[in-house]
Amino acid sequence: MNRMVWRTARFILPIGLVVLLLCGPFTSTSTYALVLGETNASDDRIAFTENRNQWADKSHFKFWDHHQTVSLLSDRLLFHSFRSKTETPVVGLHFEDATQHTTVHGLERRPEAFHFLIGNDPDRWQRHVPRFDVVQYREVGPGIDIFVHERDQQLAYDLRVRDLSSLSDFSIRCQGTSHIELDADGGMLLRTSIGTLRQTAPRAWQIDRDGTRLPVQARFVLHDELRFGFEVVNAQPDLELIIDPTLYWTTFVGGSGIDISHDIAFTDDGSNDLIIVGETALAGELPGDFPGTGSVYQSTPGGTTDAFIARLAGNGQSLVYATFLGGTGIDKATEVDILSTGTTRIAVAGTTEKVADASNDFPTSSTAFQSQFSQGSPNDGFVAELSIDGTQLYYGTFFGGNGDDIIYGMEYAADESGDILIAGMTRRLFGPMPSFPTTENAYQAQHNAGAVRDGFIARIKTSESGLAFSTYFGGNGDDIIYAMTQALDGSGDIYVGGETGLILTAPSSFPITEGAVQPTFSGDSGTDGFVARLVPDGSDIVFSTFLGGNDDDRVLDLAAVDDGTGAVVVTGNAGFVVGTTTAFPTTEDVYSNTSSGGPNDIFLLRLTHDGTILVFSTFIGGSGPEGRTNLELAIGPSGKILLTGDSSSADFPTTEDAWFTGAISGLCPDPTGAVNPCSDAFVLVMDPVGSNLLFSSLLGGASGSYDVGRSIRVHGEEAVVVGTTAAADFLAETTTPQIGPTASFDGFILSFNLGDVPLPEEDLGGGDDDAGLSDTGTPDSGTTDEGSTDVPVADEGPGEDSIPGDETSTPDTTPTDDFGGEGTSDASTETTTAPDTSSDTASDSGPVDSPPETDSGGCGCQLHKTETIPPSILWILGLVSLWFFVRRRDTPMA
Repeated sequence: MNRMVWRTARFILPIGLVVLLLCGPFTSTSTYALVLGETNASDDRIAFTENRNQWADKSHFKFWDHHQTVSLLSDRLLFHSFRSKTETPVVGLHFEDATQHTTVHGLERRPEAFHFLIGNDPDRWQRHVPRFDVVQYREVGPGIDIFVHERDQQLAYDLRVRDLSSLSDFSIRCQGTSHIELDADGGMLLRTSIGTLRQTAPRAWQIDRDGTRLPVQARFVLHDELRFGFEVVNAQPDLELIIDPTLYWTTFVGGSGIDISHDIAFTDDGSNDLIIVGETALAGELPGDFPGTGSVYQSTPGGTTDAFIARLAGNGQSLVYATFLGGTGIDKATEVDILSTGTTRIAVAGTTEKVADASNDFPTSSTAFQSQFSQGSPNDGFVAELSIDGTQLYYGTFFGGNGDDIIYGMEYAADESGDILIAGMTRRLFGPMPSFPTTENAYQAQHNAGAVRDGFIARIKTSESGLAFSTYFGGNGDDIIYAMTQALDGSGDIYVGGETGLILTAPSSFPITEGAVQPTFSGDSGTDGFVARLVPDGSDIVFSTFLGGNDDDRVLDLAAVDDGTGAVVVTGNAGFVVGTTTAFPTTEDVYSNTSSGGPNDIFLLRLTHDGTILVFSTFIGGSGPEGRTNLELAIGPSGKILLTGDSSSADFPTTEDAWFTGAISGLCPDPTGAVNPCSDAFVLVMDPVGSNLLFSSLLGGASGSYDVGRSIRVHGEEAVVVGTTAAADFLAETTTPQIGPTASFDGFILSFNLGDVPLPEEDLGGGDDDAGLSDTGTPDSGTTDEGSTDVPVADEGPGEDSIPGDETSTPDTTPTDDFGGEGTSDASTETTTAPDTSSDTASDSGPVDSPPETDSGGCGCQLHKTETIPPSILWILGLVSLWFFVRRRDTPMA
């Protein structure tokens, strides 16, 4: 009996219109898994958004997903396929008999609405734009109506013919096709530059006055190489006729849609809702690949790539809202945190990349510290605050200098001031010294002259235009901060971790404190990881230590331990030189203190508050590379350590109750287009002392692809993982090959209950294998473990390890998110409600007719790839076509 089982998930989330797939083989009520970015969601319906001048073209309505946009004009349907950013093939169905008397209007209005607040011209902003389940073309020909709607998660159109005498003259002309032809089964083939569009032989019927369906024989009639119509026999002239062709692509090459979700947080207001952030990119000239919902600050993408923020109901049944944040540049949201005290708000941080002179219109506030994009800089960071309901932008600022600036860590300050802490990397470009902003009280006010990259830490005062502090952090090597969190001992101290590199000589100027667990650089071939602890005002360091062996090592995430000791759990990857023994520090009595023989392994360790003692240190991995793209930590109840990331090892360690054991082989494209070893995402749970792997499972598809876990959060007993997958059969038992050469990347969310992962009996009983930790994961005093290395290894005593000068401090449980640990204990009573539009049933013009009765066949007018997890419930309009721009050296998240 598995300790963890799936529960059927029936909700979607906005990440590309974010939708979720049911993972059929796994059923229960304790766990859910969903894939974002597919054409399915929570209520089985495509929806059509009315154009109220938020789009400059002549469309009346639009539907879109991450492979296409469908525009409904007065006399035609246009299908825009997203093959690339420079090529937008269009296939159209032109209703030639449409006249000025033809009307187009929506039927069956949906409760949610979109708000379009784009650009600097308020006159172009549109709010409460309605969405409909059905669009009716009335009098598209004499006595003929066409209804466009959804059937079986595909776009469908049906003809309702009231005057049979007009059917012989009715004609549809195909655009974007070389020619059309009939096949042996009576179907019709539309030959296009991107594949063959096939319509099966049409079905037709009439409904008599008793409600009985009367089948009618129907067939296509080709008028010429581009025009077709319909012919029927045995139809009764006094009854209305319904014609229902089925349309689908047979050789479509696939779109380039990519959905990337980067971070996740619990709202912690009693709703248990989730806030997810990421990026969405256009793949074509039409606006809006990623629809927002509900009341939002910005509801259509403004640039090549926009950041998105989305709220998903905690019960997994609905998307509360989705909003865009960005200008006409390339904008990516990578970090999110929630402030639950006072006015509940969402903090978002990320990177904005300049495209020509386009990025200066990124939304900033009147209190912005930096209202303009830095001159000469390819990338600036950004920090924004939004209302919890996504309707208001409280704060928005650029952050950076004339170098290349990227934010990797962000969270609200623990003192509930509303200030926001950020950390990341600034890269010096050729030319003058960087103009990166620092303050007078900075621990390091100047960029090191010999360095290309330095880390940075800053505290932004969102209530006024200023910084509490901003400091560089690094030496004369190449230094990047990948992770930041705050100590949970009441001190307000800030932990940072990352990598420091070798340029020509060992980085002797990198700040290391006396008594550090590893005082010397040992990365003979390039980089060592590091961990440092700074005082709350950024003016000094409590400790700083290297962490590395004889190859490239880097720290990718940190999680503060909430037991009053001020300790921190650290993860990253350690590289190994073939044929040598790694010098990376490990301890005895851990899960594994020897490498697995692959090019690198994950390391997981715990440091004392002062960085002088290695409490435990273990390797995790198989024979392939681990954590090449990302690693993320969280700490759950009883001190359980949770980890997610990516693995390219076919023998990655999994437990007997794993959901998926992997099928990794070959090379796969990543979101940048680069080809690397295929990877599976993974999630694992380790005991508090690093000795027992309580649960471990790979997450991927049977066919092998690019899959990575990007963030993990814990709220009570619930753990949630967000990530990226290119697997058409993600967590499915069987697979159908993807059509076309271009991978499609979607977000996924997975939730499971930590109560189903018990600690081993020896951990609960406090036996010899506890490595000095109590049954709750807190240290027992007086126990020492010498370990297997020459670094100090011992166990923490609560009294001995209290911060000097703060011996009586207690854990601070008020921060909203301890950045890899549990959420806050504060609960906000603020709730979000959508505007009440349920009384509206149609658009403002045109008769309100019911769509014709149809059967389950459906006209598949959607340009889509073959999905191997069957779509279950389509909720909001379609998804996003996304492109992820990443620099391998500058970020671990490729």
